[in-house]
Amino acid sequence: LVVSTNPASRWDIAVGGSVNNVVAIIDLHAMYESMMLEQISFKLAPTAYAGDINRVGIWDGATKIGEGYFFVNTLTSTIVLDSYLYILENGMKTLAVRCDFADIGIADPGRTGHIVKIDYDDTHPENSYAVSLTTGNRAFLSGATDSQGVLLVRSFPFITQEPLSSVGLADGRLIAFSMQAHHMAPIGLGKVSFAFLGTGVSDIGVTLYAYTDPSFTQPVTGFAPDGALAPEQVITPTLGANNLAEIFPQVEGVLKTLEIPAGTEYYFLLRGSLLTEANAVLTTFLPTEEVGQVVGT
Repeated sequence: LVVSTNPASRWDIAVGGSVNNVVAIIDLHAMYESMMLEQISFKLAPTAYAGDINRVGIWDGATKIGEGYFFVNTLTSTIVLDSYLYILENGMKTLAVRCDFADIGIADPGRTGHIVKIDYDDTHPENSYAVSLTTGNRAFLSGATDSQGVLLVRSFPFITQEPLSSVGLADGRLIAFSMQAHHMAPIGLGKVSFAFLGTGVSDIGVTLYAYTDPSFTQPVTGFAPDGALAPEQVITPTLGANNLAEIFPQVEGVLKTLEIPAGTEYYFLLRGSLLTEANAVLTTFLPTEEVGQVVGT
């Protein structure tokens, strides 16, 4: 019985306190005879620790067939299946490894920024075995897996592009987007970066505004009355360069994090005062790691 990584196994992000997060997808191949899997052992990469995980389970489709635990100071977990898993000769079975993560906080065991990477424990193959349905002999698993892992955080945002008017640069609206905090915990926004690419624009004075409504009429509290998060920043674009503006929320020159409550969506509008030539073109980007780029005018 050979174990390998399923191509659908991918990197992901999860929040503390969430359950049934897929951290790995593995394939089991019965090469020469039909097998019955009884137990399988997994190892935890040192980029995380046992306290990040409340429990780990094995799922056959929508059915959990076993669960185990990573105890303190251990990086392995052997799971005895609740019911035997049958794999026919020359057949394959795909299983999902899912985790329930610990809460993250001052008094909680979970740690933000840890990468939870769980793989088949090929260093202790004696802990993983099946039984041949032909001979009745025990067969130990072989092979290896290499999962991408899951980044464990306290919370993270969902970013969505919002529509702009069709008048181009005339109204000074360069890009609009919304940001929603995960429902498990708030997020703090301490910096927002924008990139600009265009022609016929000599200077751009940009200001970022934040609102609580999609119509951009209700400014957030705690900052400037009109919702401006920082003073205007002037950018002089260079042709062909990825010109960058980094905006740090602040009040009267003192940096201040904009907190978005759990499950709440805020709306952002970047306005610009521009010095342009005829037929000027300007594209504004909000670079992000997960959703590519949000693109404005």
